[in-house]
Amino acid sequence: MNDAFTRVRFSDPTIHAMLDAGRSLEETIVALAQEKKLLGHYLMELPGISPRKVVLQDGRTMIWNCPDDLVPEHHGVDLALAQSPTWPHVLVFAKRMEAKLAQNRHKGDREGWLKDDPWNLVERMLDETVEVQHCFTLGSDGRADYDNAEKLADECADVANFCMMIADVAKSQE
Repeated sequence: MNDAFTRVRFSDPTIHAMLDAGRSLEETIVALAQEKKLLGHYLMELPGISPRKVVLQDGRTMIWNCPDDLVPEHHGVDLALAQSPTWPHVLVFAKRMEAKLAQNRHKGDREGWLKDDPWNLVERMLDETVEVQHCFTLGSDGRADYDNAEKLADECADVANFCMMIADVAKSQE
Protein backbone atom coordinates (compact mmCIF):
# COMPACT_ATOMS: atom_id res chain seq x y z
CA MET A 1 0.00 0.00 0.00
CA ASN A 2 1.23 3.50 -0.72
CA ASP A 3 1.74 6.11 2.01
CA ALA A 4 -1.24 8.26 0.98
CA PHE A 5 -3.61 5.31 1.23
CA THR A 6 -2.12 4.28 4.60
CA ARG A 7 -2.74 7.81 5.95
CA VAL A 8 -6.37 7.75 4.73
CA ARG A 9 -6.87 4.23 6.09
CA PHE A 10 -5.84 5.21 9.59
CA SER A 11 -7.47 8.65 9.59
CA ASP A 12 -10.89 7.44 8.39
CA PRO A 13 -12.56 5.08 10.87
CA THR A 14 -14.96 3.70 8.25
CA ILE A 15 -12.18 2.65 5.88
CA HIS A 16 -10.13 1.34 8.80
CA ALA A 17 -13.05 -0.82 10.00
CA MET A 18 -13.81 -2.19 6.52
CA LEU A 19 -10.22 -3.19 5.89
CA ASP A 20 -9.85 -4.68 9.36
CA ALA A 21 -13.01 -6.71 8.70
CA GLY A 22 -11.14 -8.40 5.87
CA ARG A 23 -12.52 -6.45 2.91
CA SER A 24 -10.15 -5.92 0.03
CA LEU A 25 -9.29 -2.45 -1.17
CA GLU A 26 -11.65 -2.90 -4.15
CA GLU A 27 -14.53 -4.09 -1.92
CA THR A 28 -13.95 -1.12 0.40
CA ILE A 29 -14.06 1.38 -2.48
CA VAL A 30 -17.26 -0.17 -3.87
CA ALA A 31 -18.89 -0.17 -0.41
CA LEU A 32 -17.97 3.48 0.16
CA ALA A 33 -19.35 4.47 -3.26
CA GLN A 34 -22.61 2.63 -2.54
CA GLU A 35 -22.83 4.21 0.92
CA LYS A 36 -22.33 7.70 -0.53
CA LYS A 37 -25.00 7.04 -3.18
CA LEU A 38 -27.47 5.90 -0.49
CA LEU A 39 -26.60 8.83 1.76
CA GLY A 40 -27.02 11.27 -1.10
CA HIS A 41 -30.49 9.87 -1.78
CA TYR A 42 -31.36 10.03 1.93
CA LEU A 43 -30.08 13.60 2.25
CA MET A 44 -32.10 14.80 -0.72
CA GLU A 45 -35.18 14.03 1.36
CA LEU A 46 -34.05 16.09 4.38
CA PRO A 47 -35.95 19.35 4.79
CA GLY A 48 -34.30 22.51 6.09
CA ILE A 49 -31.24 24.60 5.53
CA SER A 50 -27.68 23.32 5.63
CA PRO A 51 -25.35 22.90 7.38
CA ARG A 52 -26.91 20.41 9.72
CA LYS A 53 -25.87 17.35 11.64
CA VAL A 54 -26.98 13.96 10.37
CA VAL A 55 -26.75 10.94 12.66
CA LEU A 56 -26.38 7.75 10.64
CA GLN A 57 -27.88 4.42 11.66
CA ASP A 58 -24.46 3.17 12.73
CA GLY A 59 -24.16 6.09 15.14
CA ARG A 60 -21.65 8.18 13.17
CA THR A 61 -22.38 11.91 13.11
CA MET A 62 -21.86 13.70 9.83
CA ILE A 63 -22.00 17.37 8.85
CA TRP A 64 -24.15 18.04 5.79
CA ASN A 65 -23.54 21.22 3.81
CA CYS A 66 -25.15 19.91 0.64
CA PRO A 67 -25.68 16.39 -0.76
CA ASP A 68 -22.19 16.34 -2.29
CA ASP A 69 -20.49 17.58 0.89
CA LEU A 70 -21.06 15.03 3.62
CA VAL A 71 -18.11 14.85 5.99
CA PRO A 72 -17.63 13.15 9.37
CA GLU A 73 -17.90 15.28 12.46
CA HIS A 74 -14.76 15.25 14.61
CA HIS A 75 -15.12 16.62 18.15
CA GLY A 76 -17.88 19.00 17.05
CA VAL A 77 -15.89 20.30 14.07
CA ASP A 78 -16.16 19.61 10.35
CA LEU A 79 -13.57 16.88 9.71
CA ALA A 80 -11.97 18.81 6.83
CA LEU A 81 -11.35 21.69 9.24
CA ALA A 82 -10.20 19.35 11.99
CA GLN A 83 -7.67 17.77 9.61
CA SER A 84 -6.24 21.13 8.57
CA PRO A 85 -2.56 21.38 9.55
CA THR A 86 -3.15 24.89 10.93
CA TRP A 87 -6.29 24.07 12.97
CA PRO A 88 -4.41 23.13 16.19
CA HIS A 89 -2.59 26.47 16.10
CA VAL A 90 -5.83 28.36 15.48
CA LEU A 91 -7.39 26.62 18.50
CA VAL A 92 -4.43 27.47 20.76
CA PHE A 93 -4.62 31.11 19.69
CA ALA A 94 -8.42 31.20 20.06
CA LYS A 95 -8.04 29.93 23.64
CA ARG A 96 -5.58 32.76 24.31
CA MET A 97 -8.08 35.24 22.81
CA GLU A 98 -10.84 33.88 25.06
CA ALA A 99 -8.58 34.11 28.13
CA LYS A 100 -7.90 37.77 27.33
CA LEU A 101 -11.64 38.40 26.88
CA ALA A 102 -12.33 36.71 30.22
CA GLN A 103 -9.91 39.10 31.95
CA ASN A 104 -12.04 41.99 30.69
CA ARG A 105 -15.48 40.47 31.16
CA HIS A 106 -16.31 43.17 33.72
CA LYS A 107 -16.34 45.71 30.86
CA GLY A 108 -19.55 44.31 29.42
CA ASP A 109 -18.48 41.46 27.16
CA ARG A 110 -20.23 41.28 23.77
CA GLU A 111 -23.05 43.61 24.79
CA GLY A 112 -20.37 46.19 25.61
CA TRP A 113 -18.51 46.08 22.30
CA LEU A 114 -21.74 45.99 20.29
CA LYS A 115 -22.62 49.38 21.84
CA ASP A 116 -19.19 50.77 20.98
CA ASP A 117 -18.56 52.89 17.90
CA PRO A 118 -16.76 50.76 15.28
CA TRP A 119 -14.16 53.46 14.64
CA ASN A 120 -13.41 53.59 18.38
CA LEU A 121 -12.75 49.85 18.23
CA VAL A 122 -10.44 50.39 15.24
CA GLU A 123 -8.48 53.03 17.18
CA ARG A 124 -8.19 50.68 20.17
CA MET A 125 -7.00 47.91 17.84
CA LEU A 126 -4.34 50.26 16.46
CA ASP A 127 -3.24 51.08 20.03
CA GLU A 128 -2.86 47.35 20.62
CA THR A 129 -0.69 47.00 17.51
CA VAL A 130 1.65 49.60 19.03
CA GLU A 131 1.85 47.37 22.13
CA VAL A 132 2.82 44.48 19.83
CA GLN A 133 5.54 46.68 18.33
CA HIS A 134 6.83 47.52 21.83
CA CYS A 135 7.44 43.81 22.43
CA PHE A 136 10.20 43.96 19.83
CA THR A 137 13.69 45.35 20.22
CA LEU A 138 16.33 46.03 17.63
CA GLY A 139 19.21 43.62 17.99
CA SER A 140 22.87 44.49 17.47
CA ASP A 141 22.67 42.82 14.06
CA GLY A 142 19.89 45.21 13.01
CA ARG A 143 17.15 42.60 13.13
CA ALA A 144 14.02 42.89 15.23
CA ASP A 145 13.71 40.44 18.11
CA TYR A 146 11.40 39.96 21.07
CA ASP A 147 12.23 39.20 24.69
CA ASN A 148 9.05 37.54 25.92
CA ALA A 149 7.05 35.23 23.63
CA GLU A 150 4.11 35.00 26.08
CA LYS A 151 3.72 38.77 26.32
CA LEU A 152 3.99 39.07 22.54
CA ALA A 153 1.32 36.36 22.06
CA ASP A 154 -0.97 38.09 24.58
CA GLU A 155 -0.63 41.41 22.78
CA CYS A 156 -1.34 39.70 19.45
CA ALA A 157 -4.47 38.17 21.03
CA ASP A 158 -5.58 41.68 22.06
CA VAL A 159 -5.22 42.85 18.44
CA ALA A 160 -7.13 39.80 17.21
CA ASN A 161 -9.90 40.35 19.77
CA PHE A 162 -10.41 43.93 18.60
CA CYS A 163 -10.47 42.71 14.97
CA MET A 164 -13.11 40.16 15.98
CA MET A 165 -15.14 42.85 17.77
CA ILE A 166 -14.99 45.16 14.74
CA ALA A 167 -16.16 42.34 12.46
CA ASP A 168 -18.91 41.37 14.92
CA VAL A 169 -20.22 44.94 15.13
CA ALA A 170 -20.21 45.22 11.34
CA LYS A 171 -22.07 41.90 10.91
CA SER A 172 -24.62 42.87 13.59
CA GLN A 173 -25.41 46.11 11.74
CA GLU A 174 -26.14 44.41 8.38
